[in-house]
Amino acid sequence: MMANYPGVTPIYDLNEQQASHYQAKHRLCQRALAYIQEGDTLFIDCGSTLMPLLSQLSHFHELTVVTYALNVANAVAALPNVRLVLLGGLFYPASQSFGSDNMAAAIERLGINKALISAAGVDLERGVSCFHFHEVAPKQAAIATAMQRLLVVDASKFGVVRPAYFAALDDFDVVVTDEEETHSSQYLGCGNAPLLS
Repeated sequence: MMANYPGVTPIYDLNEQQASHYQAKHRLCQRALAYIQEGDTLFIDCGSTLMPLLSQLSHFHELTVVTYALNVANAVAALPNVRLVLLGGLFYPASQSFGSDNMAAAIERLGINKALISAAGVDLERGVSCFHFHEVAPKQAAIATAMQRLLVVDASKFGVVRPAYFAALDDFDVVVTDEEETHSSQYLGCGNAPLLS
């Protein structure tokens, strides 16, 4: 579990995050699954939030997954009917993801139907943020390119600001979050993004 100390940004560790709020992440991915259609090209963000979704993709006959995350790529590679596009570059072990100067341009050349984006912080005034600056360019490119943008976050992320800002809340078409958590409702409904609960 990450400790939060005033004035100190906690260090992100993917292995720790895998177990954190696992049941909530599983429920969120069940809800996000309803937006995926046969033949879609999906951008799936890095981190642990979207990992429970990947095993559900085996039910589709034809999908393409675009990612810059090694943990996502490893899970998708085992799915026979899912084509994988892995965006490479310098590897960042803490988040098991890649970063490069030309990643945004590579994403913009793709036809992405849905971008499933995760975040470490969501704040009405300060926007949507993450821990790592190398994640900003691919997240922003996917948001700009995709036909539909889904922010998938558990309610523990609301009211939190992390170092790397990447979007405003109303940059998303859908916000998928916990229905039983009430403190997220003060952040949603104020912007243009609808809440899926």
